[in-house]
Amino acid sequence: MHIAKKIRRVVAETALVYSLALANAAETGYSGVIDWHPVHKAATQEYKNSMIGSAIREAELEDYLDSVVAKKNSENFVEAMKTNPSKLMASMERDVERRYSERKGFYNSLEKALGLERKQINYARRVFSKRDIPEKYAAAIAIVESGLKPKVVSRKKAVGVYQFIASTIKKHDKNSVNEFQDVRFNPIISAEFAAEELKGCFQNFGDWNLALARYNSSMPERYLEERENPESSVLSLEGYVKYLGEKVEAEPRLLKYAWENLDYIAKISFMAKTLEESYSEIFKDKGEDLFKIYTMKNPSQDIEIIIRKGENLRTAVRRVLKGTYGFTTTQGTNWVISYIEKSGKIININRVSPGQEFVVPGPQNLGELEQRFGQNLRKYNLHIINPDEMLGNETRIVVPAEQPKRK
Repeated sequence: MHIAKKIRRVVAETALVYSLALANAAETGYSGVIDWHPVHKAATQEYKNSMIGSAIREAELEDYLDSVVAKKNSENFVEAMKTNPSKLMASMERDVERRYSERKGFYNSLEKALGLERKQINYARRVFSKRDIPEKYAAAIAIVESGLKPKVVSRKKAVGVYQFIASTIKKHDKNSVNEFQDVRFNPIISAEFAAEELKGCFQNFGDWNLALARYNSSMPERYLEERENPESSVLSLEGYVKYLGEKVEAEPRLLKYAWENLDYIAKISFMAKTLEESYSEIFKDKGEDLFKIYTMKNPSQDIEIIIRKGENLRTAVRRVLKGTYGFTTTQGTNWVISYIEKSGKIININRVSPGQEFVVPGPQNLGELEQRFGQNLRKYNLHIINPDEMLGNETRIVVPAEQPKRK
């Protein structure tokens, strides 16, 4: 047994015995030093013997379940699912901690990755929070699913940071995967869909652990459908684990899937706690603008600028660009003005007349859009299938927010 576990056990036993002895003294009205009082000494010793025995049994059960999980003992694991579901899940979480700790350099690599992707993670946390989802899950799911690697493709063809298969993400947006884009490769856009998916799971189950289980697997759906008393029974992780134990006992082939699903819940739980306890400074939200996501409408179409009353050319350009693309930047506005000036159709941008019209060609591809708006758009738009070809209608574009210039 690990030394740390022994120490925890001794401390727990001592605290438990003393607190119970105090409670016993309080009930009988005794206010002196407990072990010195002859009347209460025997009772206190009885409490000690009873509670130490109970603590030892608890510790032995903990050790046993840890062993079952570590060795993947299938027969004992199934029995534990049915008889000790809560303690089994605690053992699985400890096993997750052990496995991560044994991966050389894992935590150093994690801290580095979290630092590099701080803005993207904070954006995802905001997205989750807006949907009343615990924001700790935004990063935890991404780490467990993909290690924060946006180009990961699984054997089951799940893609990206949040590991969506095409049919799942198309439920949320039929244009999310087409010949122009596959938003699963974009951690910023896919965070929106991950939040929608997880929120839908929670609405069905009313429990975050079960919502996470459903995000990972379809098995919780069977638990939902096969309840004995659908209207009165409360859905819970403990109930789900017991249910899995019974199903696996009847159909042993399901053990692999049950194990993977429970292991997933344990991983998310452990990672969420670890991130909140050890990496909270990285996630400290500074309140700055992060990203904007826009859906392009006829992106290559010519831009028509008609001056309105009270506008100069700059205000008109900003209005039209924002209406056309959903966003604008200082450089984007300057590019359009420069194009108009070079065309010779204007001498002074402040001397324009209402009704005066200018036409500027629309950008043909992501490269041109990037050039015009002065942003590193390729870095944040990995979902664009071919950045050098024409952008499709309904293509989503992620634009990093312009940061205010320092004075």
